[in-house]
Formats: sequence, C-alpha cells, structure tokens
Amino acid sequence: MKDLKKLVNLTGPAGFENEIADLMFERFKKSKAVKEVKKDRIGNVYGIIPGKTQNKLMIAAHMDEVGFIVSYISDKGFMRFAPLGGYDKKILPNSKVVFKDTKKTVKGVIGLNPPHAGGGDKVVDIKDLFIDTGYDKKELEKLGIKLGSVAVFDTTLDENDNVFIGKGFDDRVGCSVLLHIADNLKVKPDFTIVLAATVQEELGLRGGEVAAKTIRPDYALIFEGTYSMDTPGNRPDDCTSYFGQGPAFTLFDRTMAADRKYVDYVEKIAKKEKIKYQYKQPRNAGGTDAGKIHLMDNGVPCCVMAAPCRYIHSAYTLMHKDDYNAMKKLGVALCKNFKYNDLKKIYGF
Repeated sequence: MKDLKKLVNLTGPAGFENEIADLMFERFKKSKAVKEVKKDRIGNVYGIIPGKTQNKLMIAAHMDEVGFIVSYISDKGFMRFAPLGGYDKKILPNSKVVFKDTKKTVKGVIGLNPPHAGGGDKVVDIKDLFIDTGYDKKELEKLGIKLGSVAVFDTTLDENDNVFIGKGFDDRVGCSVLLHIADNLKVKPDFTIVLAATVQEELGLRGGEVAAKTIRPDYALIFEGTYSMDTPGNRPDDCTSYFGQGPAFTLFDRTMAADRKYVDYVEKIAKKEKIKYQYKQPRNAGGTDAGKIHLMDNGVPCCVMAAPCRYIHSAYTLMHKDDYNAMKKLGVALCKNFKYNDLKKIYGF
C-alpha cells in the first residue's frame, strides 16, 4: 500500500516520468536482490537480479500516466491542450488538474462553456476544452507555465475497505509490483531478471521498444492496469474483465496475439500458487509494451497480466484490493517458478 500511494500521488505524464523514475531508481538501489541499477537515454529504469543462468526474463511496467500538454495560452490565461495518452473526452469537463515543474503549485480546472450558453447537446471535442487557473498569461509565465507545460489529474490515493480510488493505476500498479518483487524475492532465480520500468507507453509503447532493444530478453512478463466494464449498462458479452476476479491475462489485443504455450506456462504457476486469475476478453483494441517487446530479434514470448480497473484513464479510478494483492503475489511466484529447462522443452532453446 505504501509504494502504491507514493507512486500514484506523483506526477508523471507520458514523456515526463522523472519523478517516478527517480523513485524507482532509488528503491531498486535499496533492494538486496537487485545487484545493478541502470537508466537508458529515453528514461527507462532497470533493476537487475542475477540468476543461475544468463538467460534474461524481463518484467516490465510503464511509469507514465495520461496527461495534458499546453498548446496555446490566451492573454487571459485560458489554455488549450493536447492529450498525452488516450481518454474519454466526456469525463474531462470540471476535472481538477495540477501542473508539473512550476515555481509553486499551480492547479486548475478543465473548462467547457456551460449548456445554457449554447451547444448543450454538442459532443465534447478536445478543441472545445481549456484549462483555467485564474491566472492571466503573464502571471502564468512568471510561474513557469508556457507552451509545452504539462499537467495531470489532481487526485491523491484514497480507499474503502476493499478498493483503492485514485489516478494513474495504469500503470503505477505494475510499477508497484516491480518494487514488491525487488523487496520480496528471497531466492536466486533460474533466469537473470530485469525489472524494467518504462516510459511513454501511452504515446505508442516507446519505452518498451527501447527496453527490448537494450535488454534483448529471452522471455518477458508485463504487469499492467486494464479497463473493467462490469458496470451498469454494459452487456456481459462486452465485459473485458471483472472486478475482484484476479489479474486478467491478455490473449489478443491490437498489438499482440499472445503465445498460448507461454500463457499456459504462466497459468500453471498461478494455479500451483493458488492465485486467482481471469482472461481478458479478446478484442482488436488497446495494447501494451508487449506489442513492441514480442517483436524483438527472433521473437520474445510475452504474457500480459493486468489489474481490472473501473473508469480507467480518469481522475478517479477504482481498483479492487484483492486484484492488487494477487498481482504482487503472482509477480514473486513467477520469478521463483520460471525454469529455464521447462521453457527449453517448450521452445527448444
């Protein structure tokens, strides 16, 4: 819970992940299991856990969250913005945001002209929205806000008995799993494990591609947050994953058709450790860093496991604590149980 709270409350939109990268770097350095910590030029952070063999298992999670980048500032200080990542524009009006890297904390509200001013039935378009801080252009400039400045939803982690409520679970939950592995893996694994905290996933899986080229893994696991649609108004046959039913395993999305032999191998370990899991409904949509990683060299078997989240990519996302705990348990279990000879029998190398 402590790691998740720190990670979620930090500000790190896609392309501006330095706060999260600094935390990951320092936490990896404090781990007894991690023997080497590195950072590449794009900003990915790696914690390397030596194994019994030189064969590499990369475990990836992305550090970035969706956000907003300023594209225009009027003299009165109203700011147009472009999206950093994807979100449903309908949920943006009246959301509170906070800017990154300013001379003092600057918060604002995403504005939209009220219905009684005309256009009440109009579909919300990004060009209709603006950020309002109450400052004019000259005041914003003194605070360090200009073209290219970035903001994220202004939300801190909250909770009920069985759920967390906050922003950025996609994919700070995965980053939290990496830290849990670093702290709780007490045996020497078969594989040399590379914990890879990646950047710019929300902008096109960019950090994942660089990580794959840098590490050149033999196998990969990706921990993610995904959308759950088990809410009123959605048909059961259109539900991608179910809240509280464990990590959702990806079989197919827009960027990867999962290697079923490999997914089966991961499933066997989950069953052995009595960890609840589910399948994410296959659909030609979405994608993760696996979309780039699995194409490296002559192919890298990948398995994506994701915590189902309601209202993902919004200011207030819900994640079930059982799913979060299962993700952490699964991360350590896979590191312990991944065996080079088992996979050699499957793949012949």
